[in-house]
Amino acid sequence: METIEEEGKKHSTVLRTFRLSSTLDAALRKDALRKKVGKNALVTSILDKYVEWDSIVADFGYLTVPPEMIAKLIGGLDKESIISIAKQVSKKVAASLPLWYGKADLEAVLKYMEISIKYTGARMPQRIERQSNVIHVFVYQPYDDNGAAWVRAFNTTLIESVLGYPPKIVEHENSLETIIELKEVT
Repeated sequence: METIEEEGKKHSTVLRTFRLSSTLDAALRKDALRKKVGKNALVTSILDKYVEWDSIVADFGYLTVPPEMIAKLIGGLDKESIISIAKQVSKKVAASLPLWYGKADLEAVLKYMEISIKYTGARMPQRIERQSNVIHVFVYQPYDDNGAAWVRAFNTTLIESVLGYPPKIVEHENSLETIIELKEVT
């Protein structure tokens, strides 16, 4: 077993050997060259995505949708419909967190938020910052006022469903900031 350091974190690695068809190997080599990464890095990223997302969402019927389609879908609805759908979806996500991560708590919410943005195709860059008992989740959303309504309703309902209290939402020009003030456990 070998240990590698990545972004200040140490990870143990193991060496595995497996067979691939020559067609698959050529496709991986071509994609690695196009992305300017090594074939090993490409295969690792593919396996990471499978473990973090694909193996879980297949059971829940998730789809990856192009961002243009998301924009059209969001843009074609009135705000009340968007808010209603976002609340329904976030409640289902909250209920499914124990199946995904073994529990429904703040860490599961944050992990879901990070992983779903990474893999759904929504193309909404996100940053999560922790400052003692306050967590800030910044989401850039390129979709318009309806996209902001979706993010606001989804994040509020998801967090309130899991933690029992809503976050504070602050709208900026092209982004939303979700602020979670952690309640002290008594």
